[in-house]
Amino acid sequence: MGKSKYLSIIVPVYNEQENVTLLHASLSSLLNDLEGQSEIIYVNDGSRDETLACLRHLTTLDHRVKVIDLARNFGQTAAMAAGVALSEGTTLVFLDGDLQNDPRDILASWQKFQKATMSSVVGVSIARMPASVASCHPGSPIA
Repeated sequence: MGKSKYLSIIVPVYNEQENVTLLHASLSSLLNDLEGQSEIIYVNDGSRDETLACLRHLTTLDHRVKVIDLARNFGQTAAMAAGVALSEGTTLVFLDGDLQNDPRDILASWQKFQKATMSSVVGVSIARMPASVASCHPGSPIA
């Protein structure tokens, strides 16, 4: 099947029952402001709490939500790969489900991406890098 949607946001989650509703509210608001079709793919990576129940509830509230439930914890890379396999987007965005990254940063990256001839955009949080690494990367916002 060919890729048809404009934007796919892929979010691996593991034991994030406290975060998924707040994260989704932020993502939903963001997507409402963007033109074009979009989807949010949450990949439950073997959570042992109520994350899956929260995600299933989101599917009843928002038609853009897809949920993949992995049988056990396979790790973030496998969870992202599962999301990519199900995605319908021509552009993929990856976001952790732990709320350590602000979903609003997607908009700035997306706007830069659309204006330029880029094949990818990577966001790095300088604030969370060790000082030795951050000093090697002069902190220019999304270039």
